[in-house]
Amino acid sequence: MLKPYMIRKIKCPQDAVDFILQIYLDRLIWHFDDDPADFKINGPLDLPAFTDKQVEYLRERQLELFEHLEDPHKIPLLLLEQANEL
Repeated sequence: MLKPYMIRKIKCPQDAVDFILQIYLDRLIWHFDDDPADFKINGPLDLPAFTDKQVEYLRERQLELFEHLEDPHKIPLLLLEQANEL
């Protein structure tokens, strides 16, 4: 299923942060240097996390992340650090 944040273009740094937060909350965060097509859902079947259509959009969002944030990897790390503190 295509989620609105997958389709919505990232046009500014705040859009990039919002995108990362949404994929984090959906537990679909992957390393942004990697191809989202390679991201798997851990489990006995090791299934792809995204459909081909989702991958198409996510690759576009991935490029946009790097256009608007110097280091988009910092945000997921901060989110994971805060989650570990709870």
